[in-house]
Amino acid sequence: MLSNSETVQSTFGMITNGNEFLFLKTAQNEYANSRLFSLVNPNNELYEVLQILKQLASKICV
Repeated sequence: MLSNSETVQSTFGMITNGNEFLFLKTAQNEYANSRLFSLVNPNNELYEVLQILKQLASKICV
C-alpha cells in the first residue's frame, strides 16, 4: 500500500490474526483505518466483517 502512493484510486488492505480484523484505506497520501472487529466479543462481529469484505469485492470486481 505504501509503495502505491501515486495512484488516483484508493487502495484497500486488511490485517487479521484470525480472530481480529482491521481494514485499511489509502487515498492520495491520506491513510485511514477502521475500528478493530473481533470474533471473540460477545457480539461476534463476523457478519460485519463479511459485509465489509463483500463491499470491497464489489469494488474490485467491477
